[in-house]
Amino acid sequence: MFKHITKATAIASIMALSAVGANAATFDLAFLMDESGSVASSDYTAAMDSLADALEASLANNPDTYNVKVISFSSGAAVVASASIGPNSSSADIKTALGDDIRDDAYSSGNTCYSCAFGLLGSSTGSAGIINMMTDGEPTSGTTSLSGLQTILNGVRGDGWDSLSFEAVENFGGAPNSNFLSELAFDTAGTGLQPIIQDENLITNPLSNAFVLEVSGFGSAYDQAISKKVQRIANPIPLPAGLPLVLTGLGFFGALRLRKQKRAA
Repeated sequence: MFKHITKATAIASIMALSAVGANAATFDLAFLMDESGSVASSDYTAAMDSLADALEASLANNPDTYNVKVISFSSGAAVVASASIGPNSSSADIKTALGDDIRDDAYSSGNTCYSCAFGLLGSSTGSAGIINMMTDGEPTSGTTSLSGLQTILNGVRGDGWDSLSFEAVENFGGAPNSNFLSELAFDTAGTGLQPIIQDENLITNPLSNAFVLEVSGFGSAYDQAISKKVQRIANPIPLPAGLPLVLTGLGFFGALRLRKQKRAA
């Protein structure tokens, strides 16, 4: 039993240090944005506005560094914005470095090529690499099979990316197959298929709990979804206020038991 307590203490200690920002880190963030023909031009523009707003609000005045890449995809793919957001950057700094380019991206229409977007990710070399993908439909060009895409994503994980989650956005009365996306989301929790959720308030830390979030549409629904997602990346759910005291107590008893073992030896 003591071994289980010690292991739990170690995990909780790591979480506590992360939550209080003991050491600034560097995160690689990639946002893959569907601009295929089934996404109306006005909806794509609204989604990009929502993404820019979320990044400017949640990454500002943060002690960590964020290397952000935004990729649009349809029949092909392109990097529409890329910047390194340094510690304690202001919202205005983020708008200039990143937000303006995101908002200015022109809609292209076309097919839906997931593999085209995955091919532009490159390597993640930071403390963690998190991918977020917005789509309203399954792939129609490039690699379209589940097994083929899983093979590509195995390579993406090999390039250092740790998490892949989705927003499955309904549009024109239809919706992407969320089960298909669940098969592609990274199994960060080691539980098999990733959960399909309908409430953005259920999003926790994408690094430990990847997901497929079903969003009812663009506009305010997507705005709320991407805002909550970026908040969870930049500000993981904090630990209960009393947990540091619990950790201190467990550490004390652990040290005491170790001292007794040494004396007995």
